[in-house]
Amino acid sequence: MKKTELRIGNFVLSPKIEQVFSDGDKIQIGEQVPMPINSIHGDNTIRLMNGDESIGCFKLRFIEPIPLTEEWLKKIGFNEDHNYPTLWSKNEFSIWWYPERRSVMLHKSVPCNVNYRYVHQLQNVYFALTGEELVDHATLAN
Repeated sequence: MKKTELRIGNFVLSPKIEQVFSDGDKIQIGEQVPMPINSIHGDNTIRLMNGDESIGCFKLRFIEPIPLTEEWLKKIGFNEDHNYPTLWSKNEFSIWWYPERRSVMLHKSVPCNVNYRYVHQLQNVYFALTGEELVDHATLAN
């Protein structure tokens, strides 16, 4: 994953961490957790958030992309077309999703062949084509 393909609001997998806050509260993440990027820095670090709390800045090499899966398509609001099991839609935006290739072909009125494997990539193209965020952070965090 490259810094140039990320933007604020993209969801990525956190590193396994333990963080102690100034008020004594402690957060321990023993497994990787999806978190939104809050800021991207010139030194190849990104800041991750857990709700309103900053978890910290992490080198990009410790951050992993979230693979696009059926579970994630549902989480981010896509609905499967039961007549065409590989067709998923959200508003006027549709994707043909092929799980064996873990990629999608996107279209919004005019088909185009673009393959993506990760949630942040789908977030970016959805925003570029619709001008709207794909993921409601508050809804996804719950």
